[in-house]
Amino acid sequence: TRARLFASPAAVMAGSPDEADAALAPVAVIGAGLAGTLAALFLRERGSDVILMDLRDDPLKAADAAGCAKGDTGGLALLANASKRSINLALSARGLRALRKLGLADAVLADAVVMRGRMIHTPSGQTELQPYGSTDEEVLNSVSREIINKFLLERLAAPPTPGQGKVEMCFKHKLVGMSKDGSLTVSDTSATLAATRTLRPSLVVGADGSFSVVRRELAKLCRLSLKHEYIEHGYLELSIPPVPGSGEWGSGFAIFPHALHIWPRHDFMLIALPNKDGSFTGTLFASWALLDRILNPEYGLAFFREHFADAMAVMPDLAAELRANPRGALATVRCDPWHAAGKVVLIGDAAHAVVPFYGQGMNAAFEDCLALDDALEQAAGDVPTAIASFYAARKPACDALAELSLGNYVEMRSKTASRLFVLKNNLHALLHKCVPDWQPSLHTAVSFSAMPYHEARARFDWQDSTLTTGLRVAGLALACGSAVLARRALVAA
Repeated sequence: TRARLFASPAAVMAGSPDEADAALAPVAVIGAGLAGTLAALFLRERGSDVILMDLRDDPLKAADAAGCAKGDTGGLALLANASKRSINLALSARGLRALRKLGLADAVLADAVVMRGRMIHTPSGQTELQPYGSTDEEVLNSVSREIINKFLLERLAAPPTPGQGKVEMCFKHKLVGMSKDGSLTVSDTSATLAATRTLRPSLVVGADGSFSVVRRELAKLCRLSLKHEYIEHGYLELSIPPVPGSGEWGSGFAIFPHALHIWPRHDFMLIALPNKDGSFTGTLFASWALLDRILNPEYGLAFFREHFADAMAVMPDLAAELRANPRGALATVRCDPWHAAGKVVLIGDAAHAVVPFYGQGMNAAFEDCLALDDALEQAAGDVPTAIASFYAARKPACDALAELSLGNYVEMRSKTASRLFVLKNNLHALLHKCVPDWQPSLHTAVSFSAMPYHEARARFDWQDSTLTTGLRVAGLALACGSAVLARRALVAA
């Protein structure tokens, strides 16, 4: 039997003013994105009743994605528009572990496209596949943010089975404030005159993104330090549409589907991730100054013709997209602490937003949900103990992920085009075959293991230093040996 947080009374969301002020909500999850919906599913599985709140319209009550009315600004249309302004998601081992615990992984993977490695495109148009892992199972999965979010919301909307808690989804609800005891003031914005209610949950999970309102309110309860740091580069999302018929690669794909395509050009890069419908979501990462110039279609087309000619050949809508598609900023969020009042905790981007270059944002958020569930289990439902333990374990790991993500941008846009980088990776892979405990790459440890991010980084730093030292010693020994042989040859002559 799983430890419950408390006896789960039905949430009181209406009644007299006195009853509303005294309302007892079992667990409040703020934010119905990926982290919030998965956290709510874990909490429901524990037998706890959950109130899930979000300022958006309810996506499940809107028309489904294929039939969204033109001009619709709510529900799935909002989700779809948001996804067009974000980098595609790459689901890997950490996220899958969380989904598997709830029995959801297979359903999510059914809508994914497997990516077996990086397909590097040189300026001359040549391609080279750099496999991600050392086994067939070590792959990334290109998935749609919209589809996963909708799927998790549908699971929450399903009637609970015996032992599960109830879930009440409150869309168009805005968090107005938080008291020192962790009680919440919430406004129902769907009403003509917004009604304000007070909730006193036993646990508040802030999963409301990098501009978190929960985090803002948490700062009033403790000495919360916050760093929201933008990098000098931004992104512009583009597309490669499906080709008529099955195409050379099948299913309408214009280029090889089972890879993350990268056009590394040192100071900037283009990437493309496959979608189930045969299209690719392309993203150009570059400095803001360059992105400003590219928005001029005449300059932009000339730029693509010079640097990404093979990509341009399969991007018929490029000129229109350069004019119409918005640019996006890239930032890292670090805050400390993530919890206060013994009942309020942050997860996902609200606690540790990262730039997308390791493809770990969603995976880290899902791993948060799993780690919080494990902490609640180990603490036998004692919320203050559980969230303190969760924070102590996750904070150093996610701080390390922030640095790894920034560093991987340099690797993707520059190092992947380096023969020395490829040779070094091959040497690590060879050592892994001889010594199984040797990690074949940092990417493998981050993407295909459950090793905490900071431990993965420390371990690979040691490995890389050891390999570099070994190569230097071997090089020195070879040079000395060659000198000795040359000297003997001269003496013999």
